[in-house]
Amino acid sequence: MAIVLVGFMGSGKTSVGQVLAEELALPWIDLDEKFTEKFNMQISYFFEKFGEGVFREKEGQLLAKEIGKEVVLSTGGGVVICESNRKILKKSLRCVYLSTPFSVIVQRIKTDSCTIRPLATRLSQKNNSVKNLENLYQERTIWYEEVADLIVETEGKTPMDIAKEILLKLKKDKEVIN
Repeated sequence: MAIVLVGFMGSGKTSVGQVLAEELALPWIDLDEKFTEKFNMQISYFFEKFGEGVFREKEGQLLAKEIGKEVVLSTGGGVVICESNRKILKKSLRCVYLSTPFSVIVQRIKTDSCTIRPLATRLSQKNNSVKNLENLYQERTIWYEEVADLIVETEGKTPMDIAKEILLKLKKDKEVIN
């Protein structure tokens, strides 16, 4: 069974996922990378060409395929938008929400020159972009909490600190981790 990391863009799903996978000696899969490989194009281009609806449908298909594997799975920030994806995530039994304050998210997005975030880019082109992004954050937070078996606060912690906290909480919840 997978350990699935959910959270808003910039919450640390990629960094924490890599560390957690290494600690557990499990493969790490980034759902966004898997998407890019499968469709041979960047997500931002896929968004432009086919729209968010088609992207979310294809993302859900990939999620369903990966969720049954023994992996650490880092999802995209919007994976929780679709109800069908939330149902899949609830079945995973090891869904961890990386809860990060909005102010921290904004700082991370601003300083991350390596990751293209289609929704953040699109929102930044509109007036009141930070407010629009915050509305998106508030909307998704409800869904992250809905699917989460564990909620881990990330502010002021390293990816290793967060990974260790996840492992400790899973063990306390009597989950068997090999």
